[in-house]
Amino acid sequence: MARNRVKGWSSLEDVRAIAERRLPRPIYDFIASAAGSEVTAKANVEAFGVPQFLPRIAMNVTSIDTSTTIMGARLSFPLIVAPMGGLGMIDPDAELQLAKAASDAGVMFCLSSYSARPLEEVAKVCTGPKMFQVYMLADDGLAREYLGLAKDHGYGAIAITLDTAAQQVRDAFQRWNVYGMGGGIPLSTKLAFARHPRWIRRQRLLRGAMTDVERRVRARGEVIGPTFYEEMIRKDVEWDDIARLAKAWSGPIAVKGVLNPQDARRAVDSGATAILVCNHGGMVMDGAPATLDLIAAIRAEVGDGVEVIQSGGLRRGAGIAKALALGADACMTGRPFAYGVAAAGEEGAAHVLGLLRKDFEDIAKLCGCRSIEELRAMDLHGAPRNANRATG
Repeated sequence: MARNRVKGWSSLEDVRAIAERRLPRPIYDFIASAAGSEVTAKANVEAFGVPQFLPRIAMNVTSIDTSTTIMGARLSFPLIVAPMGGLGMIDPDAELQLAKAASDAGVMFCLSSYSARPLEEVAKVCTGPKMFQVYMLADDGLAREYLGLAKDHGYGAIAITLDTAAQQVRDAFQRWNVYGMGGGIPLSTKLAFARHPRWIRRQRLLRGAMTDVERRVRARGEVIGPTFYEEMIRKDVEWDDIARLAKAWSGPIAVKGVLNPQDARRAVDSGATAILVCNHGGMVMDGAPATLDLIAAIRAEVGDGVEVIQSGGLRRGAGIAKALALGADACMTGRPFAYGVAAAGEEGAAHVLGLLRKDFEDIAKLCGCRSIEELRAMDLHGAPRNANRATG
């Protein structure tokens, strides 16, 4: 690994700017863009600026413990690397780089079903806590195959994504027509790629298949059409299907894509042990509320004993503290890590993790909190009180 590539990158914004320069513009827009007018994506980030800390002083923060248990695994601090499909478009090794960085940092890595690398290969480098994200696939045999492989290769938990029955257009990415739909790839897109010859050389390692799902289906002799990914996702999912999956998995299981408190209750009743409050970073639907704003209501609905994980918009470690005070058990984020691997591979991902952890630890000390329990009991100005927070 090259040394000091991240020297001087003092914030996630520095990392993002480097990623923007190092990626072809269409691929950067694939990561950074969101659905519709991008109102939801912006709201996710802006929500973290609304509740304000009410610090306690003279609390002796010489020693603090940020460790916690999430989805049955012990983490060094309450953060999960989000599952991200299409990371191979950044780098064919992106999942391996992220998994290794997460393991070294002692946080959980969640692998997407739409990963470029097979889950078996990722498991070899991900020696720490790992979770596998699954879709309700139309190909039931493939769905069962993935669950069996996840269990056999040490993925201790799964997250079922349920918010992708359809997807609004992402204008910034759509304009590049990367897949050549209805008339071929535009010259402007070809030129944007041509300016990044190293990226082109790395892409050859994918061998014509953007994801492992695609590779497995091709190996069976099936033809991959332009609507392959849309057709892979079941549109007829009901809560009984989730209950059957939870029973078959018989381990920690999160339902991902929950925004409505009523759905949070239905998820728990169907066997979920965790609620992933997620709007896909605004990439699927525009007009949904910021996920941080929903944490208190969902915590009130499911009560204590069910893990609530906030996902979307996190850009500083201090935001994790706010999410905990509102009722979350952990946060999940994706884009900052995509920028990290785009900027400097595994080193970039590790740097992002370091920035988030230091900021989280600093704000805990500044607020007079020495443990996760004290952070959850913390008051925030301008936010509803977490009724299920620890007392004392």
